[in-house]
Amino acid sequence: MRVCLVPLDDRPATWGDWVRLAELAGLEVTSPPAELLGRRRRPADVEALWEWLEEARALDAAFCAAEMLLYGGLVASRVGFEPQRVVIERTRRLVQLARKLAAPVYVSTAVLRAPAHPGGEEPDYWAHYGPTLAAYSELRGREELGSRTEPTLVQDLLEDVPARVVEDFLWRRRRNLLAQLLLVASAARGAFRYLLVGQDDTAPWGWPRADLGALQAVWEALGRPQSVGFGHGADELGQRLLARWLNGRLGNAPRVAVRYTWPEARRAVPLYEGDPLEDTVASHLASCGVQMAEDAADVVLWVHNFPDRQEEAEAQRHEPDGAVQAVVEAVEAEGRLLAVADVRYANGADGALVRALLDRPELVRRLAGYAGWNTASNTLGSALAQPVVVHHLRAGRLSSDGADARRRALLLHRLVHDWGYAAVVRPKLRAWHRGPAEPGPREDALAAEAQGLVEREVLPVLEPAFPGVRCAGVRFPWGRLFEAEVDVR
Repeated sequence: MRVCLVPLDDRPATWGDWVRLAELAGLEVTSPPAELLGRRRRPADVEALWEWLEEARALDAAFCAAEMLLYGGLVASRVGFEPQRVVIERTRRLVQLARKLAAPVYVSTAVLRAPAHPGGEEPDYWAHYGPTLAAYSELRGREELGSRTEPTLVQDLLEDVPARVVEDFLWRRRRNLLAQLLLVASAARGAFRYLLVGQDDTAPWGWPRADLGALQAVWEALGRPQSVGFGHGADELGQRLLARWLNGRLGNAPRVAVRYTWPEARRAVPLYEGDPLEDTVASHLASCGVQMAEDAADVVLWVHNFPDRQEEAEAQRHEPDGAVQAVVEAVEAEGRLLAVADVRYANGADGALVRALLDRPELVRRLAGYAGWNTASNTLGSALAQPVVVHHLRAGRLSSDGADARRRALLLHRLVHDWGYAAVVRPKLRAWHRGPAEPGPREDALAAEAQGLVEREVLPVLEPAFPGVRCAGVRFPWGRLFEAEVDVR
């Protein structure tokens, strides 16, 4: 089967990981040339992308991130200056293309975020006014969701923020919301096989939540069509859509039993998200086209959650505890396909869990999936999509040369990036660098240091489960330490 991907951007997390999953399924993937996709704040060549997509032929399915086709990428959707008219025209163009294609079209989009922290993926003024605008967003979002706030709070909050900044902030939100309203309405009328609306770096309150509420209100007014889904996440949305298409195309979607390390804490809200973890798990299952089942499940999704509140991975002590041992014992006893969604920490794996699993190489090699990266939703989407593919491979509905070797390679990739880099190497790089998050002229030196750390502290732990593993290099695709591409073979 031949599929097409227009990714959210050119990061390994949004492009490379999707391709790995598709190749595990034995799919032929066509995707735009890298030079068209832009990089970080440099937008893609949108018109060239459109020409490429409109010439795609002989497809069994197309997967499109709306931000890439409307703005030129995720960051471009936050910082670009395309007029609203242009964005709406491109949205209509996507709808028209989807109606013309013989193949089903799956579209993802993410509600525009308003993060409390400054960073390099927002408008330039965010470095100075970002935290204030985030607080303003929370107040206004509470109002739009029905809470009352004192007018003087908003006035006091914006006292030192230039009017042009507030106006630009509001204009970007309106522009994106209008495009997404059109996407929802079009999906409801059958333009797309499925539209998945995510939320990137959000909270229980704020304008992103209010925007999501507006989209859901339109969806409800249109009869709650099954062709639209909502939830948290952004970078992993494409993987969830791929799993959904496979389940719909092949039938016999796996039934999934969900287990929690701390069941009593499943209603806790993860960092960077606004809903209880249990609700997010349910929305991921629905978006992937699988059903929750207890007795007759084909797959067990073990959600390695947090006991009370989620912390950052860099704060962990890497010490084993009884909960980790319980997960290891569950993996050992389970005869069904089992995948681990490691959400105990944000932005990296639970080192104690990974080391405990790697102490039992035969157990690690049996896993149908593992993920433990960035947000809870990023992790859940990746961890769930993997066993969906493995389920269909084991049943013979998919055919892939060297499927088991590909599965082990994907598992190795996740362990190296989610644990090895994010939880082990990155904290030490930051301590050694003692500078900004972007390494700048020290990038080559930091990449060499990162490779050395991988070889000294990560590969020896992986070796028993993955004999002969080696690191061919490390690079920082977006010129920052947050994500790295670690080439392990």
